[in-house]
Amino acid sequence: LPRGWPGEVLFCSFPLHEGVYTRLLKSLCLNSECMDGVEIREVGAGHRCYGTRFGRGLFALRSFRVKQTVGCYAGCLRSANAWCLQRHEEGQFTIALDTADGLGSAPLWLELDAEFVGNEGRFINDYHGIAPAPNVRFTTKAHPSKGVWVQIVVSAPIRAGDELLVDYGPDFASFRAGPLASNAAFGLPAFCSSPATPIVATSSHSPRCFA
Repeated sequence: LPRGWPGEVLFCSFPLHEGVYTRLLKSLCLNSECMDGVEIREVGAGHRCYGTRFGRGLFALRSFRVKQTVGCYAGCLRSANAWCLQRHEEGQFTIALDTADGLGSAPLWLELDAEFVGNEGRFINDYHGIAPAPNVRFTTKAHPSKGVWVQIVVSAPIRAGDELLVDYGPDFASFRAGPLASNAAFGLPAFCSSPATPIVATSSHSPRCFA
């Protein structure tokens, strides 16, 4: 397991389909590998997420160049309806997938949830209040026979010691910009890992999103 991995979350380095029998799920995850060149760390004082139950982030152990793939975002792959995409639940680590270009002309309503099973990607925080801009993005890769997966792609140069940061999107930003009492009701600091609304992992072919 990666250092700093939470005991209540099953570590798995690839996407799994919802409904897999628990014993089989654990067996499949035994083949998982840690992400190379990154590590989970507690954030320091002054960080937006410091002192919260989401006070960890994902940090680079080496340099990464623009367009380089850091790894994949793993979790439970499942169908998502409008209600799922609009809910604001505590503790979600969910990405909405854009599969239109890879799996046909119409987008499939899919999401990847890493709340209970996932890998290091679930610790990537939103950049707001931490850095001027994100340095990675989530990109959906889709293939008719290979299925769908989400890659973590570098969007700005990363040096050893830098925190990997992504843009959770306008829906998440507007939600976190609400009254502090609203944020406190979820036990979440503004813009820390565990987005309350799913991030959209745009297609590798065109920047579409589910609207």
